Amino acid sequence: LGSWAGQVVFSKSTLLNGIAAVQHNSVTTVSITKLGTMLSNGLLRTIAASVYFPYHDRPSG
Repeated sequence: LGSWAGQVVFSKSTLLNGIAAVQHNSVTTVSITKLGTMLSNGLLRTIAASVYFPYHDRPSG
């Protein structure tokens, strides 16, 4: 259990260090933000499609 908990903490700190490093590079941060926006827009469109066009109204396959 101890080693497992240690691994989780290590992974979290590594991730945070990676995020901090990325944030120092504003160009990279902007690119990631744009990518995230595109992904969330696509996700919203998919959700909207599933709400407005229920499965039985869609052409199959």
